[in-house]
This record gives sequence, structure tokens and C-alpha cells, in this order.
Amino acid sequence: MPSVETLYKAHADAILARLRRLGIEGPALEDLLQDVFVIALQRQAKIPQDNDSARRWLLDAARKLAANFHRVYRHKYEGFRPDAIEAAVAEPEDPEGAHRALLPRSDRAARARLRRP
Repeated sequence: MPSVETLYKAHADAILARLRRLGIEGPALEDLLQDVFVIALQRQAKIPQDNDSARRWLLDAARKLAANFHRVYRHKYEGFRPDAIEAAVAEPEDPEGAHRALLPRSDRAARARLRRP
């Protein structure tokens, strides 16, 4: 049975290339590479003995992790619109109405007293 260290040295570059082709980039790329080898460590007894089969096993694990990553990412951000941030932080149409809605009643009363001549 090959050690996980041996598998990493032999196949990490191929797994990174596969993850990139599957659309993984940035910090997620290294995270998923690490996850592939965590799974390999946990399931070491199930990894085939010969090098080519072990490589296919690792690449298949990478493919499944990438699919899961995209599924989670899509659900997390599918409703996100870049213009939503602008709308959320834009100046309200009625600033006084916004203050009234956000300030506690006692603060509203104090503010009203300050405005009286």
C-alpha cells in the first residue's frame, strides 16, 4: 500500500491541474488539494496498489470535491447580485423616515425636543 506522502509527491501536480480545469481557483485550489489527501489518508486501505489506479482514484476524489464545492458555492451565492451591495448601502430616499424607524422611541423624542426653537 503506497503511503499518502508518496501519493502526494507523485500526483499532487496532476490533481492541481485537474482542479484548475474543473474551475477551482484561488485559496480553494490548495484547500481542495489538501482535502483530496485527507480523504486518501482516511481511506488509505481502499486506494488501489498500482500507480495508475491510485492516480485515477485520487483524480476521481478531486472531481467529486470540485463538484461539491461548486454546488455549495452556487447555493451560497446564486441569489447574489453585485448591484445589491450598492442598493443596500445607498442613501435612503427619506433619511428622516429611516432615522425614525431605526432610533428607539426615547431617542426620537429627544431628537424632536432638540429641533424645537
